[in-house]
Amino acid sequence: MWKCLCVESSQSCTPAYSVIPSEYHLSLMNHCQETPVRAWFVDNEGNRTEVKPINMSNPNARSFIDGRVEWTFLRYEQNVTKENRYQHFVSSCSWRNRGTVPMTMHYTQESTTTTSWQVNGKVDVETDLAVAILNQLKVEFGTNIVKSTVTSQSDKIETDLIVPVGKTGEISKYYAGKYSGGQGVWTGVDIFSGTSRGTYYEEASAWGVAKNEVNWDFNVF
Repeated sequence: MWKCLCVESSQSCTPAYSVIPSEYHLSLMNHCQETPVRAWFVDNEGNRTEVKPINMSNPNARSFIDGRVEWTFLRYEQNVTKENRYQHFVSSCSWRNRGTVPMTMHYTQESTTTTSWQVNGKVDVETDLAVAILNQLKVEFGTNIVKSTVTSQSDKIETDLIVPVGKTGEISKYYAGKYSGGQGVWTGVDIFSGTSRGTYYEEASAWGVAKNEVNWDFNVF
């Protein structure tokens, strides 16, 4: 759990803690696209055809053409990157000052929690694609970008907030996010003849966790 201390106060301090983001916390996050994932097939002559995404979570769904094609991951092609300081919500602490003077609310973390990246497309079921996107994020933003990270407990005050009389103070903790968007590329081979059947592309994106970039949001209401 997380601790909220009321400095120089005789009143009872009973803050509310949460590891579940509220609508306000979610509004600070940049969400992956909610539109249907696009996929397309390019044959050996270079002709492009829009197709339905392959179901790679089913090991028997090896083909979207005739059941004879095995698809092997080739690479990830990145088209866009972006950043958000408040992408990965860790926790929040809130407390209402019912005293007669402004009070300082201290926030410390007394246990651990795990923050994982958000994914789109095949990243959650295609291991090779997930590794490729993560590696691209590391190249773009640095080696501190990870798929998930643990926020360790603290034995010191992490941050504080002065709460006026009659007001509620809220301190929220986040990890920054680094985004990569593009498409995965797979090559198709006929499992009986061994001949090439073209190339398959599918949109994919993910928000990596910048584990060394901790950010705070303060609210008084």
